[in-house]
Parts: sequence; structure tokens; C-alpha cells
Amino acid sequence: LLLKKRCDYCGDPVELGEGTYFCSECSLDCCMGCAEYLEDANPRTSTLLVPGPGDIILTGPCLTVHHVILAYGTLEKALPDELAVIGEMPETELYRILTVETTPFYTECIKGDHKSAGSNEWDTYFYRAWTILRRDCKTGAMSLCGTRPSKPGSAVKSTDPLLVKFIFHPFREGRPSAALDVTRFLEALRTAELNSQRYSIRTVLKGWFTAQKAIDETAYDTPEKRASLLAEIRKRWTSKPYCASAAIMVWQRYLEMSSSTEDAAAQAILLYLPLLCDVTMPSTLLEVITCRGWELRTDLNCFDRVRGLKSIIDDSFDEEDLSEKKPSKIHSMRILRKGKIGLLPAMDTDSESAESSDDDPTKFACV
Repeated sequence: LLLKKRCDYCGDPVELGEGTYFCSECSLDCCMGCAEYLEDANPRTSTLLVPGPGDIILTGPCLTVHHVILAYGTLEKALPDELAVIGEMPETELYRILTVETTPFYTECIKGDHKSAGSNEWDTYFYRAWTILRRDCKTGAMSLCGTRPSKPGSAVKSTDPLLVKFIFHPFREGRPSAALDVTRFLEALRTAELNSQRYSIRTVLKGWFTAQKAIDETAYDTPEKRASLLAEIRKRWTSKPYCASAAIMVWQRYLEMSSSTEDAAAQAILLYLPLLCDVTMPSTLLEVITCRGWELRTDLNCFDRVRGLKSIIDDSFDEEDLSEKKPSKIHSMRILRKGKIGLLPAMDTDSESAESSDDDPTKFACV
């Protein structure tokens, strides 16, 4: 587990703690920079990506395992008292975002957190907090440097910096999918929270040794089979969770609530999140959903510029642009342009076939 890997695209060694992405279709490993770069070659990328409700934050990896945090608020500037506790650093900005997670490092996820509102009382094992993030203005890299429980009057807790990555969901303006219904998403989160259970190391071990991959949608080609699958998925929601489970079950509940029928719900889950929440490790979550319209980012350079992809795909792309790219990404660009690996959608000159390729989420690049 502690052996260093080497990126199959740029050839650079990957330091421990940086993480790699393994493409099961190509059987190749690539560093996070190349994974993001290969994804940039996909024309579905939206022009502006700012973390918001439904996006996933990854921290780590720690001993090859990432930690999954689900955002349910919009990124905003940190408050003055948060800045005072975390501290200022040159050429950095401090932000905060509402998140929910389950982890053994918070007592709320083990012993539960009793809450009340009016005459209503309930217990939850999810940890809601303001996650404090520091952004490097030069590189766009983000690190988690503190938390603040979402309860009013809670104190800020400073932590050792942890590099973070983002997985942006596909339900955004400018995408083929319908825009996210934030009210319904928060309702799905609330439902999952009310039915939550304590964090379970046993579930972690089950997921580790099961090595679950994506659900094979071809095995559920009839309404009857999909009804059986949906029943099984709902059953898995009642399992004791670990970090990836919380994000998966909240999103699957949202897809169910957003669908007009149970069969439509099953089809939506198969399309966007075909996973079983109690046997899916964070690495599998990343691998599966980035094949289905979700987008991996290792920085937030979108604050400074619009990510345009035309120059990468267009044959008129000038070789001089390579000098502006990081050396570790130059080789990836040339691989894509020479067409040595089948990561890009086929560029068909027929407009009708080109449109159908863009609309079909199965035609996306595999990263």
C-alpha cells in the first residue's frame, strides 16, 4: 500500500498523500493533475465551477484512503472571527462552506447528537459544520484548515492543513441534466439525517474487502428488475455508514424524490450514481461517478478564469500554448491530440451524430 506509483501519462512519480486515479477502461494510473487535465478534454465542462449544495469534497488520501464530505451550502468568504482563529497567510484567501459527514473523529457520529426544535426531538449521527478552506491565489489549490459546528455560537476549531479535491455534480446550468433543486436536496439530506446510524468500522472493512464496483445497468433492463434493485438500494440506506455512504445515500434519496415514478428513480440512480452505499470505497465512488458527468477538480482556478476547452479539441490549436502548461501535463495534451488512447468522444463531422454524442452521458471521457 505504501509503494509509490508513477503516472502513466506524464511519467512523474506520485508522492504519498497525493493520490492517483486509476482508469478501469484503460488500465492506467494517472496523477491528480493529469486526471483533471484529461477530464478538461471533455466538452461537457461548464464555464464556471464554484462549490455548492451537492458537491463532494475529498480530503487525503491517508494511507491510500480518501475521506468524503458532502457540501450542502454555497462557498462564501470566512467570517472575521474565523480568520482570526485560523490565521492569515500571504497570497491566500479563506472561505467556508456548510458540509455534512460521518467520521469516527467526531463524537456526534459515534454517540449521536440529540437535537430539538419546538416540540420535535430527534437524534442524528451526521456531523454538520462549517468547513473552513484556504485557497492559494497563485495555484488555486485548496486545503481544509478548520471546522465550526453548525450550531449557533459554536467555536472555530483550527486543524492541520489537509489538501482537498472537489467532485462537482452534473446538475448545473449549462449541462444536459436538469438544474439541482436545492430545496429538495436539503429535504433528502434531512430525511437521511433522521434515519442515520452511528459510524461503523465494520462497514468500512466490508467495503474494503468487497471491492464493489458500479452496478451493471445492463442487468436491470426491465421494470421488474429495476424495482428489485431499488428495493435493495433502499435496504442499504439503513446500514451503518462510513464517509462515502453518507454522500451516496443522500444523493440517491434526492434522485428518488426528484423522479415521477419508482422506475424513473431506479433509472436515474443507474445513470448518475449506480453504487451500493454500504460497500463502496471513496476511490470507487470517484472512479464511477466521474464516468457519469461528475467532474473532478484539484483546484479552484475557476475563480480567476473561465475554463475554455475549445483550444484542446480544435485542430487549430497552436503548439506554442504548450509552453504555458505545466510540464507534467504537456505529455497528456500530446497524447490526446495524437489520438493514441480512446479517452475522447469521437469528433464526428456530421452535426446530428455530434449532438447525440454530447447528449449521451455514456459517451463522456472515462476520467
